[in-house]
Amino acid sequence: RRLWEAANVIAADGWPDDLTELPGVGRYTAGAILAQADDADVSAIEVNIRRVVERCAGSALSERDAEASMKNLARPLCGRDRLLALMDVGALLCRPRDPRCSECPLRRRCASHGPRPDEPRSRQPAFAGSFRQRRGQVMARLRDNGNVAVDELDEEALASLVTDGLAVVHGTRAALP
Repeated sequence: RRLWEAANVIAADGWPDDLTELPGVGRYTAGAILAQADDADVSAIEVNIRRVVERCAGSALSERDAEASMKNLARPLCGRDRLLALMDVGALLCRPRDPRCSECPLRRRCASHGPRPDEPRSRQPAFAGSFRQRRGQVMARLRDNGNVAVDELDEEALASLVTDGLAVVHGTRAALP
């Protein structure tokens, strides 16, 4: 939905100087787009990169400190190469559990050599039986069948989709917007 809204803004007004002005685009997405599409020398901190820079620093970092650390840590790489290299290190080597430190190209610059003592150790809850799954099932019904009777759908999941603007209810029927 946000992609469609952003496309409409771009079609009507052109590309904004600041991509965060587009619907659904935050600091990370704006930085990632600029780095990958334009090879701009900007930082973009996502979960894998944050884990790498914080483990190398040996402590949790603010958003701004993580962005600065990202640039310093991956020198001489910049832009697209830096972004993708650090994402890959985080996804493949500096993993949340079972890190492969001996294979990491940053091991000599790493203060933690694995998970930090203060690093959060939470796992995302299982998808099966979750509210995310229930919302997905409602979305699938609406996508496949178009206009569905409200009483045939998970009421709570449908209500949350309506609140998020991802579904609409007209009387006793629900549909995609």
